[in-house]
Formats: sequence, structure tokens, C-alpha cells
Amino acid sequence: MAEYENIATDRVGTDDRVGRITLNRPEKMNALSQELLYELNDALHAMEADDDIRSIIVRGAGRTFSAGYDLTPSGGKGADAVVRRHRAVDEKGRRLLMGIRTGMQQITDIHLYFWNMAKITIAQVHGYAIAGGCELAMMADLVVAANDAQLGHPGLRGLGTSRTGVIWPLVMGMRKAKELYYTGENVTGAEAEEVGMINYAWPKDELEDRTIAFADRIAVMSADHLAILKLNMNRFYENMGIYSSVRSSTDLDAAGQFTGFSYDWQEKMREMGMRDAVRWRDGLFRDNDWYKHPTPKPDAEEGTQSTEAPAATPAVEDVLTKLKTASPSLVEMTKMLDSSLQSASASVKPRAYIIMQLLLDDPALSDAEVQKKLAEHFDVPITAGKVQMKHVRYWRTRTRERLQGALRYTDDDAVAKRAVLASASNNYARIDMQVFVRDAKGG
Repeated sequence: MAEYENIATDRVGTDDRVGRITLNRPEKMNALSQELLYELNDALHAMEADDDIRSIIVRGAGRTFSAGYDLTPSGGKGADAVVRRHRAVDEKGRRLLMGIRTGMQQITDIHLYFWNMAKITIAQVHGYAIAGGCELAMMADLVVAANDAQLGHPGLRGLGTSRTGVIWPLVMGMRKAKELYYTGENVTGAEAEEVGMINYAWPKDELEDRTIAFADRIAVMSADHLAILKLNMNRFYENMGIYSSVRSSTDLDAAGQFTGFSYDWQEKMREMGMRDAVRWRDGLFRDNDWYKHPTPKPDAEEGTQSTEAPAATPAVEDVLTKLKTASPSLVEMTKMLDSSLQSASASVKPRAYIIMQLLLDDPALSDAEVQKKLAEHFDVPITAGKVQMKHVRYWRTRTRERLQGALRYTDDDAVAKRAVLASASNNYARIDMQVFVRDAKGG
């Protein structure tokens, strides 16, 4: 097999009948640079021509599948995976729609080839498959992922649309496809399986072996027979309009650079740089999704449970007021929030903190087991207000999300867990997990 700089190729399975391509820029979270995409295209063509290869796995090296398109200049040939630069700005600095669109279309053609090539393809997802990384994964015939993987398209938040529409309308129900498209949020591998976005979600430590077994089972049949089956299946989606829809998505991705929100995003990029602009953008969506996981609270008069979102405790409200006026440093913010954790009211702090601690220590605990341990801790019946199953489910979701957020800033599990526990005092504080991680590293 040919040697590449940005991908690696090998063969696995019975008699090496499964080809495998590894996106190999781990230091960049396998960002899809122009060089990587064109090497991928070349490797796919080579494997398509090899009759001994019957199925193909595409995976990512390091801690993630792919964090999306590389938005930094690459190889002196431009950015955002555009190898040949098309005129996108005139002499007055005005952006030109068709130059942007034509450059994007070059990469869409690679996606469509990947979707329709005469081999069965499987995307093996761990860590992040977001933005362009999610687009790539979705174009495979089959997708498997680690339970805790993150799949989604945050680029929808002001960076245009999805170049391929992530083909979500063709792989899952309309309601969920629209929700994910309108919010730009991620789902876990387990959630992706539930909504039909992927085929299977497995424990991370079993992902590689199970993926090879899956690909090898498909590869029992000859390459040409599998190609006939794929052509048969794909023709249905062609008749549904996948080609015209994907190309229209590319057109709209280019047009999406000229909306009010996209202009705001572009200005933040120029003023703040990429990292801080992303924090600004994603901060608009952070901690305001409580409607999906309402936390019940006791009704003092009727003794029933309410599903209204709980208000922040007075201690936390005081901290947030100080944050708005004092603009303290990251360390000071963390100390203030940690202090609020110690003084938070008994109706919020112990329950959240203990559930998080239980799940961080043993993620395999079932909801019922957590509920039982809570009841033992409070020395009350399981039906008591502080140990309702709804609380357990809510904080399980929050724990998972916050741990994944913390792991964006550290590879040390112990540091990430300390950061999650430090964040337990308040559901809705708009404080980036990076604050807690930095303090946890010092602790």
C-alpha cells in the first residue's frame, strides 16, 4: 500500500479481507485538512480497485475520530479543505458567493464518492465526530461508535450550514434531525444509536474488536456481490434525491456565510481569535437546555413533585452577581464557586454532589442502584424527595456531559473528575468547564 503523511492504511480480518484507513493527525484531533482529504480520496480509490478487500473501516488515531474541517491555512494552499483556491474576495474585500461555493464543492465530491464507492464502508467513531468529522462519518454505509463518543455539527451555529446536510434527513426521523440541525448540539454514541443515526454504540474498550468483527462478517461475501447489494440500496436514496440534496446543502453552506448570525461569528473570530470565538458561540447554548431534563422539586403545599427548573440557590446567585461586577480571574472565579458549593442549600448540593460522585466512581451503576445508595446516605426511604429517580436520571446526564466537557481540557481522568465535582453546586452557571479543570489541576 502507498505511504501517506496524514492517513495510515492497513488490513485486518480473515485473510486481510478488511481494509482499514486511519485518519492520522492526532495532534490536531484529526482535523480534515486539504492534504488529509485528498490522501483519503486516493486511498479509497486504491482499496476500491483491490478485489481482495471487501469492506473498509475508517477510524481516527489518538483520542478522537475527527474534530471537523481544518480551519487554519494548510500547506500553503488555503484553508477549510480547499486545495484549489477559487476567487472568494474581490479587490474591495467583498466576499464572493460562487467562489466560496465552488471550493466547497470540491470536497463534497469526495464525500459523495465515499458514499457511493463499490465497497461496504464502516465509520468507527470514538471521541469526537463533529462538524466535518460528522459529515464524513455519516457518508459511510454503516456507523459504529463508543458509547461516550460525541456526534454533531456545531458549525451550524453561525459557520454556515452542513456541507452535506449530514444526510440526517435520510438516516433518522425528521423531528430529531431538525432539532439537532437547529441547535448544533452533540449527542453521545448511545443517544445516536437510539435515534437511528448510527448502527451500534459499544463500550470504548470493545469498539475496535467489535468493529473488525462486524466488517469481517460482512466480508464473507465476495467484493462484487457486496457491490451489487450496495448499488441496490443506494439507488433508493438516489431516487429520494440524495445527490441533489447534498449539492444543495453545499450551495446553502456557502450562502450561510452571509447571514446576520454568521457575520457576528466572523467578527468575533477577527476580534477574539478562533478559540475564544468558539467559547462565545457555544456559551450562547450552554446550560439552557434544562427543558430536556427538568429537575423535580418538592411542592411545599401539596407534597407533590414539580418539574419546573429549579432556581439557583442564594449562595450561587450571590456568586454570579459578583462575577458580573468584579470580572475576577479564573482562579478567583473557581474559589468563589467552590465556596458556593460548600454553602449551597441542602436541597441541592448534597444530592447533586453525591450522585455525581457515585457515577464518577462507578459509571456502570444503574439508576436503581444509585437511588438505593442515596437513600442509604440520607437514611430515608427510597421514595423521599431527595432520592427520586428523576433526580438520578437528570444528574446522570449532567455528570456525563460535564465529564466530557472537562476532558476537552485535560487527559487526566482524576483532574476531570475533580472538576466535575467542583461544578456540582449549580446547574445553570455559565462558567466554562475549563475554569474548574484549571483549578483541579492545581488541587
